[in-house]
Amino acid sequence: MKRVIPFTAFTVFTLTIALLCLATAHAKKPTEPPGGGGPGDEDTALYEVLEIPLEDPSVLSDPNTGVITIAGVNRTCCVSVVSVASFVRVRETDHAVIASGYLPRPELIDPNTALPADVYSVTRGVNNTGTIVGNAGVPGTSPNVQLAVVWDFDGKNYQLEVLSSLGGDDSCSAVNNLGEMVGWSNGKAVYWDPVLHQVHDLNTPNTANQGWSLIYAEDINDAGQIVGTGTLNGQYRGFLLDTDGQIHAVPLIGTAIDNAAYKIDEFGRVIGWASDGPGLDSMQAYSWDGPGTTSTVLPSVTDSSSLASGMSEQNQIVGRSY
Repeated sequence: MKRVIPFTAFTVFTLTIALLCLATAHAKKPTEPPGGGGPGDEDTALYEVLEIPLEDPSVLSDPNTGVITIAGVNRTCCVSVVSVASFVRVRETDHAVIASGYLPRPELIDPNTALPADVYSVTRGVNNTGTIVGNAGVPGTSPNVQLAVVWDFDGKNYQLEVLSSLGGDDSCSAVNNLGEMVGWSNGKAVYWDPVLHQVHDLNTPNTANQGWSLIYAEDINDAGQIVGTGTLNGQYRGFLLDTDGQIHAVPLIGTAIDNAAYKIDEFGRVIGWASDGPGLDSMQAYSWDGPGTTSTVLPSVTDSSSLASGMSEQNQIVGRSY
């Protein structure tokens, strides 16, 4: 049986200095060449490139009270060069960096040495209030020591909280603007409520009776719809868990035998990848508009495999080709 790799496991390339591109719309002059979506566009965008103190940015928020929060990792603070979750806050009006730094890490003991560990931390999601979620752990341990964490901004600093667990390997993958969080714990897809941050197993008698085992919860929108990946009658499939408790399998595309769901937007649109065989070479990015519709294959670079990993409310989709 093939194992689905959660999104965090894919390799990404980093730069010493990250560049944040901030767009401002402008009306195109008649003499300007076509831009944006293609010839004939009436509007395009100018981008101001801003250097930010973040080696590997991964997520950013929409502006909230005039501030954009960017989260990612830096690798230059520790002797062992572990990844350390970090943040940058940018003022929307003049694009000035108003705050940046390392996010606090939990104090953990390395079970191999019984000494304080050089803890790694990773950011995986951010909402419009600046709340950041991810995971932290001890590298090189078996079984893996990894905790789901949330960093809340108190107006001056970020405060760390280790989220409650079902036991085992944990990660928090997304937080919506209401503070609801999803991820996985001990091999099960989970939800953390926004008030007490208590963990809840998304596997229920209803999902089990339909043949589902929910493993990874990857994203949650403000309506409370959750997407992720599990097994349906033993086959890896992307799922949409609706607010009424109904679960929907993401439709397969073409000759695909399995798929995974990574992101959902406020309109209920889902993106991810489907596969017709083992390995990265067989992956194809898709989008899906929700129950009652079929999945759509997204175009790729030449004939290469692809994965869709993020999208805007304007249905602009980003991802990777292999």
